[in-house]
Amino acid sequence: MPERVHHRGVGAPLLGNGREAAISSYSHPQVEPFPTKLIGIAALTTLAVLAWLSWFVYDAYQIAQDANTRIVGLERVRGDIIHLDEVLTMSASMAAATGEVAWIDRYRGFEPKLDTAIKKAIDIARRPDIADAIRETDAANIELVRMENQAFELVRERKLEEARAILSGKRYSDQKQVYASGMEKLLRGLRAEREAAVGLQRTSTLGSILAMAAVAAVIIVVWLLILGRVREWRAVMSQNVSDLVRAEEALRTSHDELEQRVADRTRELQDEIGERKQAEQELAEKEAQLRVALDNMPGGITLGDRDLNYVLFNAQYSELFEYPDGLVKVGGSIRDALRYRADRGDFGPGDSDDLIEQVIANYRKGEAVSYQRTIAGSGRTLQVNLGPTPDGGYVTIATDITELKRAEEKLLLAKEQAEAGSRAKSQFLANMSHELRTPMHAILGYTELIADNIYGEVPDKMRGIIDRVEHNGRHLLGLINDVLDLSRIEAGALMLSLSDYSMTGVVDIVLSVVESLAAEKKLALTVAVDPDLPIGRGDEQRITQVLVNLVGNAIKFTEAGEVAVRASLADTAFLVSVTDTGPGISEADQEVIFEEFRQVDGSDTRAKGGTGLGLAISKRMIEMHGGRLWVESTLGEGSTFSFTLPVRAEPQRGARAISVIPDSPKTL
Repeated sequence: MPERVHHRGVGAPLLGNGREAAISSYSHPQVEPFPTKLIGIAALTTLAVLAWLSWFVYDAYQIAQDANTRIVGLERVRGDIIHLDEVLTMSASMAAATGEVAWIDRYRGFEPKLDTAIKKAIDIARRPDIADAIRETDAANIELVRMENQAFELVRERKLEEARAILSGKRYSDQKQVYASGMEKLLRGLRAEREAAVGLQRTSTLGSILAMAAVAAVIIVVWLLILGRVREWRAVMSQNVSDLVRAEEALRTSHDELEQRVADRTRELQDEIGERKQAEQELAEKEAQLRVALDNMPGGITLGDRDLNYVLFNAQYSELFEYPDGLVKVGGSIRDALRYRADRGDFGPGDSDDLIEQVIANYRKGEAVSYQRTIAGSGRTLQVNLGPTPDGGYVTIATDITELKRAEEKLLLAKEQAEAGSRAKSQFLANMSHELRTPMHAILGYTELIADNIYGEVPDKMRGIIDRVEHNGRHLLGLINDVLDLSRIEAGALMLSLSDYSMTGVVDIVLSVVESLAAEKKLALTVAVDPDLPIGRGDEQRITQVLVNLVGNAIKFTEAGEVAVRASLADTAFLVSVTDTGPGISEADQEVIFEEFRQVDGSDTRAKGGTGLGLAISKRMIEMHGGRLWVESTLGEGSTFSFTLPVRAEPQRGARAISVIPDSPKTL
């Protein structure tokens, strides 16, 4: 990076030698003394000339004073600009070199001061060339500040190399040259203005001498008065020179103070450089710690650049991929490693170049990629996670999941075996249910024939026994049907026979089946069905079976009170609920009652009968319609079982609808 000089370009002293040269080259005009004997002659005649000459000299004096004051102010502002520019440049360079945010904060503190100094110089400048030079410097400074702020953003992102590249680039150097050119033009303008001021003073002096000579040619007496005025003028000029000398002394004092500040700042920089070296040492220690962490992590890791060259890797990376020694190295190409793996057969059959390009495409995606890879020969399975870096490179993390894959395969095999066992069980239950239903239907048929006196008059003693046989036979047939339905559901063989139906008709059928049961227990059986329910489409037999099961359970577990059945429309689905005033169900039991063979009272001495399949089958059938079955209950207050059914249901299992042979509702 080019060394920063005082005016962003060619080196120059803080105050400049031009001012000293201009002062040393200044010489007073030589005026011959006038004869004193002529004093007093023609005083009245020369009063008017004296007044005019006095005004002329006084005006020249004021112009010279203004010029001197402005020049001194510009030189002071120029010194401030040079000093602030050095501070800003040094802060930017140190921020890019060290990456410390403190330098940026220091820069932010001084940058507004530089802008203020430049604006002040523009306000003071009168000459167009000086004003243009300051504006040129201001424009260059704005661009430099923009580039330095850009470098600061890179510093905050820890991109120090890119930040230093901006501060050492051609564009930055060009702007510095423009800045230096502006400051050089400002210096030349100041010299020109000082020379113009001196020339004005000389012109004023010469004009005064010519005016006095002209007046002396007309009225020689006037020279007496003019001589006194000239002496006064010379005294004023002498005073001006004294003022300039004092100003120069003040400037030298300021220069010495600035030099002292620079020396103090140099010492501070030396201290900061020492701190930076210490920080670099700490950074080296942290890098060593990082290397220890990388070498001892359970997986392999590698960092590559945008050209697919290795930048960083740990020993586990080579071990997991089973690379030979020396294949993976810093600066080496990943293509060499991929070539080795392709030849080994890690990527499967095919052209090696095509396989390598397919893998490299993952590195070029610019997004995270995760995949599994098996090492040919050893059979080791690796989980590989690939992620991009901001500079176009990549990070790869590899983990050995061989044991995990083996456990996964064992679990999959166990799952398949369990499913096969479940299918065998379901098939066995289905076969057994069919074998049991056939003789049971025969027994019930003959029982009904005997009860109807087809084979002769039945004695009264036998009629009670026949009724019990029929009742228990139908109960047993219901259990067999439940087992058969469950086996069909688990085997995926139970299909829905879809047809149009009336929910009101379904409720009426259910009431005709269960109202005698409610009457036996003296329970109130109430019904509330929305009269505007639309015609539905579904398996009417299975829906009736579900509702009979829910209402039958409510009557069975309710000893007093009522059982209420409600049906309404909720959006595009039927909402049916069965509410009872029974003992209620605990929260723990609510979580399991829809499972197979689960009952609220599962003991051998339970008061109510049943297999525990009714709710499980009902829930499956409702879900096959695309609906939902649930329970809401409070102990001691009763329960409400509700289900929803799409008005136009579609079968959720199988590709076609089939007809299912209905059983007598009494056996459901």
